[in-house]
Amino acid sequence: MRESYLSRPEPPPQTGSKWSDAVNRTLETGIRVVLGGLLVAAVVGAALFVVLPINTREPYTAFYVVNEQGRPTGYLANASVGHPATVVVGVENHEHGRSAYTMVVSDANGTITTSTFTVASGATHRANVTLSFDSPGRKRIAFALYRGRKASGGKPYRSLRVVGNVTT
Repeated sequence: MRESYLSRPEPPPQTGSKWSDAVNRTLETGIRVVLGGLLVAAVVGAALFVVLPINTREPYTAFYVVNEQGRPTGYLANASVGHPATVVVGVENHEHGRSAYTMVVSDANGTITTSTFTVASGATHRANVTLSFDSPGRKRIAFALYRGRKASGGKPYRSLRVVGNVTT
């Protein structure tokens, strides 16, 4: 008899019992359930990743001073004795949540003003600060921003300085 290389050999006869077939079916069903659960979890996870924004930026607070025209120059350009000057202080909250702040404005003689406010996440708080001078000369105004509702005696969270000449 001639054998063909293309023919398949006969499968070996089945020697398993009914018990091993039941175990095999149970294992197959268990594997299908586990793989199905993993597939569902992967789809749900991918959908949440696409739908929910992930905030990867470092939280921070921007603190700045601008003149009345909104420019960061010439803060005390028109300041003179007896004529107050106004600057605008801005606090931008990028802390990923609502934050409370305390701002202290001071000069060489001490505290000029203190204010406490809360800024929503992603929002900006702007405040006009009026500065009055009783003597001419070079003036240095310090702006200290603290996190929380009380200005602690410690280091401010953010700080700025404005220096200018006050005329007579």
